[in-house]
Amino acid sequence: MIVLSDTRIPSLSIEEENQTVTVEDLGREGAELGLGDEVGKAVISSLLERALIAGLPHSTNLWRLDSPRKWLERDPFSTRDGIEAYRRFEISGLLVDSVGLAISVDISTAFLASQTLDYYHASGIPSEESKRRQEVFCRLTSRQKGQKGTLVYRVGLSARVCYFEKANPGQTCGLTPEIKVHGVTYRNLHEYYLQRHPEAKIKENEPAVLVSFQGLDVPVWVAARLLSVRVMNESLPDSLTSVDKIDPLSRIRLIDRFWRLVGDNPFGIPAITVLQGYYRPNVERIVSVDLPKLEFANGKILEPPTQRDAHEYKKHYRSRSELLDSVGVYSFPPATNRTIQCAHPNDIPSEAAKQLAGDVARAISKWTKLDFRPNLVPYASLTDATAKLRSASLAGTVLFVLDENPAAYYDSAFQLQGWRLKRVTRASFRKHYRYLEEGAWDPKKKAMDLRRGGQKWDQYVRMVSLDLLQQMDGVPYRVGSLGAFESQLAIDVGYDRRHIAISLLVARDTALNPNFRIATEVLAKTDHKLETINPTILSDMILQMFHRLFRGKFDPLQSLLVVRDGEFRGQEKTGIYQALLQLKDKGFLALDATTALAELHKTSQKSIRLWERVGDNDVRNPLECHAVIISPNLAALVTTGEATLHQGTAEPMTLVCDGEGESLRRAVEATAIGAQLNWGSPGVAQRLPVVFKRTDEELEVRYSQEIRRIA
Repeated sequence: MIVLSDTRIPSLSIEEENQTVTVEDLGREGAELGLGDEVGKAVISSLLERALIAGLPHSTNLWRLDSPRKWLERDPFSTRDGIEAYRRFEISGLLVDSVGLAISVDISTAFLASQTLDYYHASGIPSEESKRRQEVFCRLTSRQKGQKGTLVYRVGLSARVCYFEKANPGQTCGLTPEIKVHGVTYRNLHEYYLQRHPEAKIKENEPAVLVSFQGLDVPVWVAARLLSVRVMNESLPDSLTSVDKIDPLSRIRLIDRFWRLVGDNPFGIPAITVLQGYYRPNVERIVSVDLPKLEFANGKILEPPTQRDAHEYKKHYRSRSELLDSVGVYSFPPATNRTIQCAHPNDIPSEAAKQLAGDVARAISKWTKLDFRPNLVPYASLTDATAKLRSASLAGTVLFVLDENPAAYYDSAFQLQGWRLKRVTRASFRKHYRYLEEGAWDPKKKAMDLRRGGQKWDQYVRMVSLDLLQQMDGVPYRVGSLGAFESQLAIDVGYDRRHIAISLLVARDTALNPNFRIATEVLAKTDHKLETINPTILSDMILQMFHRLFRGKFDPLQSLLVVRDGEFRGQEKTGIYQALLQLKDKGFLALDATTALAELHKTSQKSIRLWERVGDNDVRNPLECHAVIISPNLAALVTTGEATLHQGTAEPMTLVCDGEGESLRRAVEATAIGAQLNWGSPGVAQRLPVVFKRTDEELEVRYSQEIRRIA
C-alpha cells in the first residue's frame, strides 16, 4: 500500500470472519516516485487525488454522496416545487503527458426532495392528504415506472444511497423487530438510534421504512426522518429542468470557488501546491475534424462549412433539416408497407390520435416521396391491441401510444415480433397535444401562446417521425467514409451486464457493394456477473453480423475500426483478433486491410471539460468535433459545441487507442464523423457516433425489460 503523508501511519486492524488483516507503517523514510517510472505514472495522480479528498471534511463544509470523488455543498442553491438543487464537485487526478499532473474538478447538480420520508408516510392525517402525498412520492421516485426509488440516508456525518422497499401503515421505530449490527443486538430500531446515534433524536413513535443498501443481503428498517428522496432528472418539474445546465464561464467561477474553499494547502503537505489557472494545450495537441460531406436523395450533396466558425456551423446543421425536407432521404426500402398503424388507448380522444398519426404519415411521405396512410387502432388492453394489429395486416409499422410501465412498453415488442415499432408515452403525447390545443406558456407575454404551442407540437411530431423513419430502415443522409476507415464496429455491454450489443456501420465509395449500411444485433449475456464478454461468443457475434450485412456479391472492406464501450476486459481482444482472421479468410476483409482497436469512454471518473477562452468574461464551448490529445493513446473529444449547444458545457468523450503514430488521431476522426449521422435530430449536433447511439437504444430496451414490477 502507498500512502501520501508526511507523518507515520497508525496501525489498522480489520477483523474478518476467518482472519484479521493488519496494516502497519514500515517505518521507512518513504518511497521515491517519479513520472519517469511506470509505478509513478500509475499511482501519483491517484495519490494526489486521494490526498485532496482526505482533507475536504476538515477544510470545507462539503458532504459526500455516492463516491469518494463526489462532494456536495452543504446548502441547496435553489429550492423549487418541493425539490432542492445542490452543486456537486467531482474530483479526479489525471496525468497529462509531457506536462505533469492535473486535478480535474467537474461541476454537476444533485436533486433531493425537500421533505423527508416521514412526511410522505405520516399516519394520523386525512386520507385525501395521505393519498396526495403518496402520489407526490411516487412521482418523485418514478415508482409508477416500475422503479424502486433512490433515497439518501443521512445520519451523523455520513450519507449513503439506498433504495425504497416498503412502508407499512403504523410501522414505527419502536415496533420494528430486534436488529443486530456488528455483533450487537438491539430490541428495536429506536434502541439502536438511542445508543448509536443519539444526536439524531429519533423517537419511538416516528415512522420507519424498509430500505435496501448495496452490500447488504437483506433490506433493513431505518427511521423515515433520516431519508430523503433522490430525484432523478426525468422526474424534475419544468422549473428545474435547466438549473443543471452550467455554461463554461459559470463553471469556471464555481471551480474557482472550490479551490478557494480548500485553501492554500489542499493536499495537506505544504511542499505540494497547485499552479494557478487552467491547463491550456498547445496547438500540436488539438485535433480539429472537418465536418463531412453529406449525401441526400438523388445524389444531392450538402458541402461542409467553408470556415470553422460557429455561425457557419449553425447554418450547416440547419441546412441538414432543410435539405431533408426539400429533397428527401438518401435511401428507403421500396417494399415497405405504406400503412402506419397508430395503436392508442381508448381513453385517448380519437381526434388527438388522428392528428398525431396524420402528421407523422405526412412527414414520412414528404421525406420518402411515397404515399403513407395512417390507420387508427384504439385498444382496451395490450392484448387487445396486438390482436387487432395482427388481424389488420402482416407485420408492418406501428406507432404505439403506451403508458410508462416497462412491462407494457416491452411486452408490445415481444408480442409483435417482426413489426417496426415506435413507442410514445401517453403522458408525453397528452402534454404535446395540449400545447397544440391550448398553446404554451410565453414567459415574456406572461400568457399562453398558440403559436408557441404549435411549434412545440411540430417539433414533437418531427422527432417521432424521424425515429419511426429509422425503424423502417430509412437513411436520411450518408457520409462517404469515416475518415481513414471504411467501417466501424461498436461493442457495448448493458448496464446490468445481461446483454451484449454490436453495431456495424459501412461507409465508402458508391462503386463498392455494400457502400453504406448499418445494422445492430443484441445477444443475451449468460455470465452477467462480470462485464467481460466471452471471447468465443464475441467472435461469433462479429462473424454473424458480417454475414447479415454482406450478402450475395460484395467487395471486401479495406479498413475497420473496432471500438469497445469502456475498457477491453479479459480475453476480449483475443476474440476480436480471432474474428478478424476469419473475416479475412471469408473475404469480408481484404488480406491487407487496416484494422485498429479503440476504447470509447462515454462517461468517465476522470471528468474532463473543454472550453475556449476568448476574454476574461467571454468563455465559450469549443466548436463541434474538436479533441485534445492528453497522452499518446488518450484523447478527449467533443462532438457537440458552440454552434448548436445552447445550454451548458460540452461533455467530452475519451478515446483510448492502441498503436503508434496517427492511430489515435484516426480513431478520433472516425468517431467524430460517425456522430454526424444525427438522424434523430438533424438540426443539432449529436454527442455519440451513430453505432453507439444504436447500441445504447437497444440495450436500454433490454435493461428496462429486467426492471421488476413492484407489488
